[in-house]
Amino acid sequence: MSTLTTPEAVVAAQLLAYNAKDLEALLSLYAEDAEQYEHPNTLLAKGATPCVRALPPASPNRISTPTSSAAR
Repeated sequence: MSTLTTPEAVVAAQLLAYNAKDLEALLSLYAEDAEQYEHPNTLLAKGATPCVRALPPASPNRISTPTSSAAR
């Protein structure tokens, strides 16, 4: 489990791991009991590995990372 302390730092770490296609780094950001929902209450995945597998594949065009200090 990650020790990042702000939501911005977690999102920045997720974007960096996703864009790098670094599955282990991405998994480290999820709790083992994480749940992923579609609004308002449709459970899509439960558990770290299923939540990461539910993400769309990384595209050739990377997702922009934030420019705040959290992304550094």
